[in-house]
Amino acid sequence: MNRLILLGNGFDLAHGIKTSYVDFIKWYIKQRLNKFINHEPSEGLLHIVIPDNYRAGKPTKENIDDWVENSYNNGFDFTKFGNATMGWDGQITYPFSIAIRSKFLKVLLKQCSLKKWVDVEATFYEQLTEILELKKTDSEKEALLAELNTHMRVIIEKLEEYLISLPKPPRNDGYLKILKSFVALEDLDSKTAKSPLNRGVNTQLPKATHILNFNYTDTIEQYVTAQYKLPPQNFTINYIHGKLEDNSNPIVFGFGDELDERYLHMERQKAKGYFEHIKSFWYFRTSHYKELIRFIDSGQYQVLVLGHSCGLSDRTMLHMILEHENCKSVKIYYHGDEINNNYTEITYEIARHFKDKSIMRDRIVSLNKSSNMPQS
Repeated sequence: MNRLILLGNGFDLAHGIKTSYVDFIKWYIKQRLNKFINHEPSEGLLHIVIPDNYRAGKPTKENIDDWVENSYNNGFDFTKFGNATMGWDGQITYPFSIAIRSKFLKVLLKQCSLKKWVDVEATFYEQLTEILELKKTDSEKEALLAELNTHMRVIIEKLEEYLISLPKPPRNDGYLKILKSFVALEDLDSKTAKSPLNRGVNTQLPKATHILNFNYTDTIEQYVTAQYKLPPQNFTINYIHGKLEDNSNPIVFGFGDELDERYLHMERQKAKGYFEHIKSFWYFRTSHYKELIRFIDSGQYQVLVLGHSCGLSDRTMLHMILEHENCKSVKIYYHGDEINNNYTEITYEIARHFKDKSIMRDRIVSLNKSSNMPQS
């Protein structure tokens, strides 16, 4: 029995790294404002000016940090950003006049309560489908798609810059225990558990472990070393969505649900801009997807879900993994405790990737046999 680990952003968050969407978007706005007051170039998604009649002096970094937090708490209302001053004529002014020049960014800022990157990818896909449904010519749609893709590239570039700036987290020994754990017979589907090959065997050490890292960070690497008796030949890390500062494996960020009916409609369009950030076309740039296929085809495996939301933005891949005939168990490590946790929420998402629900029910390990994710 092999093991396939789905490693998502929750793994980094559990280590105390600020990799959430909210943390990134706050950083992005602060950076834009600080660059503006320092007269540095800006990429243009936010148009910023300081009103001539603002009388409280030049804003400082400390001002900006406080103002962004207050703005976030008020749903990023840029019409009243910062501390107001009143002129001799009674007119109220604010330190910045901020205009959002990207519809995509405007929608993301309105959804500032989002907690998952999968929601950002879904928002991008919704923008694609809105263009798809417009009653416009192909050339008009191409122009809209080009603008959306350009703005998406800016977000991706800034995301990589942000993640590179974050400090490396300390190791959490709770994850060493998970990586070293045996596969329990009771966690396998009923047919596999009753197989004569497993008779009299309650647990077994995985022959090989393939860590499918959906993160761009290398947090997992501190665990997979000979120092912790995790032999490199038995553990493989697959940066399926790219790796920070690795030009040979660039960041993959977009949408990956080719089973959606709207995607099939896109394939029939003459406009080509729909596919620039569809994940499948990025997978062709490296061999990582084929390495995944070779692993799941090589023998029976158990899936561990560690901090992955299992959302629709990876539906094509997750459907292939979870409903594959070699998949014999899906074990969820949830966030929270035995009573208050996100176990059920994750099962909702996993269910979307199964066409055969009876197989799904047989493979998912029950809550009482599951564990929570160690937290820093």
